[in-house]
Amino acid sequence: MTRTIGLAPSADEIEALARAALARLPAQFVEHLGDVVLLVEEFADEALLAEMGFEDPYELTGVYEGTPLHLRSIADSGRLPDRIRLFRAPILDEWIARGDETLEHLVAHVLVHESVHGFLHRYRSPVNIPSWINEGLAEVIASELVPRPGMTQSGTAQARQDLQTRRDLDKMFDAEHIVAWQYSVARTLTEFMISQDRKRYVDFINGIKDGLTWEDSMTQKYGVSLDQLVRAYGNFMGVQGLKP
Repeated sequence: MTRTIGLAPSADEIEALARAALARLPAQFVEHLGDVVLLVEEFADEALLAEMGFEDPYELTGVYEGTPLHLRSIADSGRLPDRIRLFRAPILDEWIARGDETLEHLVAHVLVHESVHGFLHRYRSPVNIPSWINEGLAEVIASELVPRPGMTQSGTAQARQDLQTRRDLDKMFDAEHIVAWQYSVARTLTEFMISQDRKRYVDFINGIKDGLTWEDSMTQKYGVSLDQLVRAYGNFMGVQGLKP
């Protein structure tokens, strides 16, 4: 059988895939995104990479940038609209490297992940969600709406290996932006917290958005201290004596 290989997908073609994925999201979810602008660029710019702590531009496939509704005013008429930026070259690089996923599926997953950031950004209040929670929850929801079983399993295995090697989370809870190896850890930690008690996890998020520090919300709304959570999560991941 002869296989015809065409040109690499253009930015316009990737944008069309992303818009199709956006149209399939639940209506109540999309409503929170509002008039978000969708852009496809070749790579993230150097300033964004530096801000988010990435040295390799191929590691960043997308980003959400915006202002919560509660912080807007009539004086913001000249402000740039909220936007989701997808980066063509890193997306294609990941698609080629994996080889077990359609481009449509990968773009949809990245789009949903960044859309969750937009949802959390606008949800309930202008209070920011810490990076470890934001990234963990974005990946959990993206994995539910656009499942990637192989990627999820390999990510969990890598997270377990990293934790066994490091024996701590390397200040993940205080990071303005978590680093690359911590993404799978944030996802598996979020999955663990939700599996233990979904309602208390929602209360934990609402507590933060209502003005509690994440530490106080964890204690008051989720019902555990950070040390207790990390110890239980470590046991769940097979890493005894894990420290924050």
